[in-house]
Amino acid sequence: MKELSFNEAQQLLLGCTFLGTGGGGELSAGMTYAELAYKQGKRFRLAPLSELRDDELLCTPYALGSTVPTPVAEHQRRLPQSQQMPVLSAVEALQQHVGGRFAGTVACELGGENTAVAAYCAAMLDGVLVDGDAAGRAVPEITHSTYALHGLDPAPLTIASRFGETLLCQGIADDLRAEEIARSFAMVSCNDIAAADHALTAGELRGKLVDNSLTLALEIGRALNDRTTTLAETIQRINDISGGKQLFSGTVQATDS
Repeated sequence: MKELSFNEAQQLLLGCTFLGTGGGGELSAGMTYAELAYKQGKRFRLAPLSELRDDELLCTPYALGSTVPTPVAEHQRRLPQSQQMPVLSAVEALQQHVGGRFAGTVACELGGENTAVAAYCAAMLDGVLVDGDAAGRAVPEITHSTYALHGLDPAPLTIASRFGETLLCQGIADDLRAEEIARSFAMVSCNDIAAADHALTAGELRGKLVDNSLTLALEIGRALNDRTTTLAETIQRINDISGGKQLFSGTVQATDS
């Protein structure tokens, strides 16, 4: 288990943003989650799944919006605002329902915000963030995961809005249906909600995650954050870390079309 300094937490999220390939939420939002945790004396603690006992319980928290952005209704602007981050409300509701304490969380994907969401919840629970995730990058839907590939049941699923509302969903057929339910609630919640699902033990998750993906992200984040290297050196360092290869270089230009 490795406890991250605030600087390392920032590097982790920077690397997750890089590996997220354009998805997974905004890095600025992820940094806000990190700041909230560290200001309260909490820390991001990274642990491989192998360090957890088979019976230790984990969950996967994440933020998501609507696939069809909906104008915010005027009455929604007057609704009370929750004083707690919705994702923490979703995790607490799921924990209460399953009747066991979560030892930590698993990121649903790699990205500037959604990895931070999982890390934030783990920190607030004084638990660990598993060094692995369910995608290896950012993905457009929760159906695109190792969970779905292994047929792991997403239910029970808890969903929370900024208005303090928490929903518990059971009997969900599969991840596709979970995706439809969550996105629908986002449409009537300012296109922004939080959820928690896959309340599973470490034993049930073994062999079903992209292991060590967060260590990889941290190493890439360090390389990106190193101001002593040239751009070419940084690219080569990232290639060495990730096993990647530079195919071309150039300048992005705007066109009139």
